Amino acid sequence: VVLGKQLHAQVIKLEPISHLVAQNALISMHVSFNQISDASRVFSGIPVKDIISWGSIIAGFSQLGYELEALSCLKEMLSYGFFQPNEYIFGSSL
Repeated sequence: VVLGKQLHAQVIKLEPISHLVAQNALISMHVSFNQISDASRVFSGIPVKDIISWGSIIAGFSQLGYELEALSCLKEMLSYGFFQPNEYIFGSSL
């Protein structure tokens, strides 16, 4: 956990996180450390989210016991009309 936080801090210090793959990886890392608020903060900072971004945060909320937030994110994702949930995202939101 400490190493992950240090890595995140170093990435932020070096340059703004602009690469979507890195942002998605940070979401997953924070979820794996049970740090949903940090994962949510990274997710919120992504200007253009992809299906991986949405899936990672929905799964994170669900895995950590925040089912209502997972469903809220699913509804938000669907409201944009860009993505349809795949079996992974749909299963994570249940």
